[in-house]
Amino acid sequence: MLLIENKYRRLLLFSEIMKKNKERSKYISYLKGKIDLNKEKLPEKVTRDFKRFKLDWIKQAMSEWAYKKGKHEYQVLERFPNEEVHCQLCNAPLTKTVVFVVNLENGRELHIGTDCVANVLSQNVITRNQYSGIAYERYERLEKKYPSILEFNNNIHPSKTAKYELSAVLLKKETQLFRKIKKVIDEYCKQGIYHESEFKEIKNEIVEYQDNVNAFVNRNGAERGLSFKLKNRMQQNHNPKLNEIKRIVHKSKGILTTEAAMLIEDSKYLDEYAEKVNINGLHNQLSLFQHRQGITFAMGLDIYKWKVCLEFPSMTVIKYFTAPDPAVTALGIKNIIRASYTIKPSGEEDETTLFLAGSELLKKKNLNIYRPSFKLFMNYVKKRESHFSSEDKTRISNDKYQQLISKTVFLKNNDQVATMTKEEIITTGIQYLRSIVLDNIPDISWPSLKNKSLVMQDIYTDLQI
Repeated sequence: MLLIENKYRRLLLFSEIMKKNKERSKYISYLKGKIDLNKEKLPEKVTRDFKRFKLDWIKQAMSEWAYKKGKHEYQVLERFPNEEVHCQLCNAPLTKTVVFVVNLENGRELHIGTDCVANVLSQNVITRNQYSGIAYERYERLEKKYPSILEFNNNIHPSKTAKYELSAVLLKKETQLFRKIKKVIDEYCKQGIYHESEFKEIKNEIVEYQDNVNAFVNRNGAERGLSFKLKNRMQQNHNPKLNEIKRIVHKSKGILTTEAAMLIEDSKYLDEYAEKVNINGLHNQLSLFQHRQGITFAMGLDIYKWKVCLEFPSMTVIKYFTAPDPAVTALGIKNIIRASYTIKPSGEEDETTLFLAGSELLKKKNLNIYRPSFKLFMNYVKKRESHFSSEDKTRISNDKYQQLISKTVFLKNNDQVATMTKEEIITTGIQYLRSIVLDNIPDISWPSLKNKSLVMQDIYTDLQI
């Protein structure tokens, strides 16, 4: 979570509000950095003061700004032909319209997007730009008679300030309400058309809507909704699935369902989810459950005589344990193992365990690990190079030979030999454990057997390369 949103951080830096007061000027150094409260420890007083005063500071900063005199709104191509332009407040790319504003205290000019106008200018400035003359006089009358309607209309939409992402029903109602307010204000201010019953109806609708939003937030709580903090972290980390997550949440009555949670790749959220799973875990079958770096979970399992910690994709784990409240069951664990085709060992100890498990399965096919001796290899070389001159013959020490064959695992069946890599045997171990859990025949690719002479030839070829 940021100490203050970047657009407001820049606004305070571009304005004079923080410089005017000696006490406030101490905080300018904090505004110059993009401070993440989750990663950096600040003095408690600094964090507390930002929480208490930043909204007041922003409002005072906004009072310093106005539209640039004369024409202030242009098409981007008109003012910036063949240039890539970004809003100087929020840094969003501008493709259609650019608006110019000026600070009345220091003369600084900014070009911003239309979405950021309400983040820089006070509502009075925006309103005066919309209405003039008799229209503005009518607007002032409405301010006195219906302050709650005008205040609601001038503030940021509740959907942008609520602690949690709202439901589709509430979002739709909010959009309808703002359109309705704009229509009656425009009709009265610009055309003189006034129906008192419409304003009273809107006043009641605002109260009802705000009650519904408050009830929604209280009912949802941090455990079940898509919180602002989580959404903000995903935005900062450029999660490409954020819009899809929001769409699912909107359709799901504002609940952060399993379908949406599966798409979250936020470390803090996954850590919290892992903690819930540990609390609800099956103690006999789940010895460890922990979120790892990236988007995987490490799950410690006791399978047959093997104790191993395996890594699984977070999406698969959440799918079968469900969210927001995980239901940990033996069937869920089976389903995770069945569905995960990229299972990995969590550490070196687990690699050793899986290597032993893979070796045990290979023994059942009469394939036992053995190591071809240096003497055997040198006898093969002497035979092969019997017609070579002494200077062309291979010279190799026992140490170099052992180093050469250390990356290969040799498996013997009677007089025939198969070769595998250590990684392949670990994969075989995973397949073996999967088959034990699922009680089915393991789907193993058995190594092909060769005679000893061909294996010696392979080692000899590798040596020459």
